[in-house]
Amino acid sequence: MQDHYFPYPGWRISLKNSEAIRRVDDEIIKIRLLKTGELLEGWWPSIPRDKKTAMITGICLWDARWQVEFEHINKNNPPARRSLTLPRERERESAIKKITNGARVARIYYPLNFRIYHQATIAWQLRKIVQFKPKHIAYHLPTKEYHDYVNVLEEKLGMSLKPLHESLDTFVQTLINYINAEADDETRKKIEFIVPYNKGATHPYESYSFPYKFPEKFGIDKEEAFGIEHLAEVSAAYTAWKQNGGDPVPVLVVVMRDDYHDKKLIDTERLDIL
Repeated sequence: MQDHYFPYPGWRISLKNSEAIRRVDDEIIKIRLLKTGELLEGWWPSIPRDKKTAMITGICLWDARWQVEFEHINKNNPPARRSLTLPRERERESAIKKITNGARVARIYYPLNFRIYHQATIAWQLRKIVQFKPKHIAYHLPTKEYHDYVNVLEEKLGMSLKPLHESLDTFVQTLINYINAEADDETRKKIEFIVPYNKGATHPYESYSFPYKFPEKFGIDKEEAFGIEHLAEVSAAYTAWKQNGGDPVPVLVVVMRDDYHDKKLIDTERLDIL
């Protein structure tokens, strides 16, 4: 039987063997997946033996619509664009390198509202909260991390991008309002929107793994902790485990078809630079 692979950035998802596979450094990570409706779910590194009562989760903010467009030099081709939220494809690194090497940014596009990715992720998280009934939910909205991404862009461009900072804050507040509107009263009382930067994290990549590396900083006993994340975000728990050693915090991962990586400029604002 020929194998079929579900397209997912950074991973090979075998539908024949029902597993997700990724090489990290010299190790192969494999996660057994089970079909749950239209979704695929699985535990890393394995399903916990005991009931866990403290949930770690979160959601990405701006999606692939956040893009820089470079000065249009070759009129025979469309202007080059790079998404600033797709580091796994090295797009953010590519954009920053082009700017550093002298390429001029003509305009910046950024999302005005959230999309199917956000709605589907939040709906899944709320279903898992009902299923697992955690007593405490540490929910990471990486607001300061995304402001840091804007700060780097400001530094490279040598100019203020105040409209982006303001729009990002509005985006996050709209997302918080949506979460609170969709959650029931009991769930709202359990959710704590955490800020790893306030607990000692100093840059985005450190921040994403911080709740898994130092759950006690967020009032969580590691023995009681578990995560629920998109498959791509299991790297946060993996990184924490590799750096700290000991038993890793188990994570339930989900694979879903969503539009986070869709670069079509729908519902975006444009900031002209040139």
